[in-house]
Amino acid sequence: MHISLEEPGRLKITLTGAELRRFSLDYEQLDYENPLTRRALSALMAQASAETGFRFQPGRLLIEAFPAPGGGCELYFTMLADPDGPAADIQPARAFPVSGDRRLRLRRTGGAVYTFEFAGADDMLAAMEQLYSRPETAAAESDLYIWGDGYRLIYRPRPEDRFAPRQMEEYAVAVYRTAAAAAYTAEHGRLLAGGRAVARVGQALGRAQ
Repeated sequence: MHISLEEPGRLKITLTGAELRRFSLDYEQLDYENPLTRRALSALMAQASAETGFRFQPGRLLIEAFPAPGGGCELYFTMLADPDGPAADIQPARAFPVSGDRRLRLRRTGGAVYTFEFAGADDMLAAMEQLYSRPETAAAESDLYIWGDGYRLIYRPRPEDRFAPRQMEEYAVAVYRTAAAAAYTAEHGRLLAGGRAVARVGQALGRAQ
């Protein structure tokens, strides 16, 4: 088992197939309505708190599960700030009330969503220009946020898109590959352009030339 703090408010736990089976579970059985799943999540959250100091604050907690090689899984725990509003950038999932006003959401997914973090405007604009230069990436769903002193781009490839995240590594200081990272960015970042940010920024760059 590997437990790591990806950033404030977001925790990752990686389980091997053998570790998952110790909870009498496999990836396909992960469902919050399953008592074995609830028991496993409670144990994992307690262990993560003890080892890392991560505090599961009152609010909403999104839990996402992704398959891992060898029958294991990756679990992402993301605190969402608003206990009453809809989960940002997340497909509909059943919400489960627990103690207090917290809401738990468990989503099992393999969908593609990328979050790129840029240290400054130059890197961000160069990346957007490259994405806009290709029709299939220019038309993708994308959201651009101010993030501290830099920027984050949430990018969702279309089925016909041959996009490879390594194309952005020249410009991005961090690449996240889960909807949990996108949700955390949407909760805590300041939106600059939503929906089709690549197209909007690319068009603005073209007019400025």
